[in-house]
Amino acid sequence: MQMLTASSGNCAITSVPSEMNQPSWSGGGRRAAKPRDGFTLAELLVSMALIVLVMSVISQAFVEGLESFRHLKAVGDLAERLREASVKLNADILATNEEARDFIQAGLLTGAVDRAQAAELAARYEAICRNADELQGQFRAIKTDRREVIRAIARAAESLERLKISAKLMIELLALINPPTD
Repeated sequence: MQMLTASSGNCAITSVPSEMNQPSWSGGGRRAAKPRDGFTLAELLVSMALIVLVMSVISQAFVEGLESFRHLKAVGDLAERLREASVKLNADILATNEEARDFIQAGLLTGAVDRAQAAELAARYEAICRNADELQGQFRAIKTDRREVIRAIARAAESLERLKISAKLMIELLALINPPTD
């Protein structure tokens, strides 16, 4: 019988003496070992180590993906809240501006000013300024190191500042039309 042996990377075919091929009932000779199917313990340990390594890389990528998703969701939620606040504030401004335009046209046509309506419009513009101030305070409370969020907050804060300036200008104009009585 011939046997395949390996030594330091070289394979060789060697002959096994014939007395080893025969079973020995008297216990005097050695029986040839039957080749077994399966993996050795070393092979299993190496494959398990590789699997653990691959799983750790995949789990780290998964964790990073979840973190990115959380961040994008937070940015999206922030953008949605800002959009809702700006839509409400914009609707207030448009309605108040329309009433102010009608007030001014009526005053020009009649030559008289409705002082109560002027005071009401001034109060609405002051409420718009307060709402803009509150929204700016909420912007300042947001703590982040993400550049895109910081830029979005800065743009929104600039828009709110311009809006407040316009509202304050309207308050001043209404004060000129309707001076306080002593």
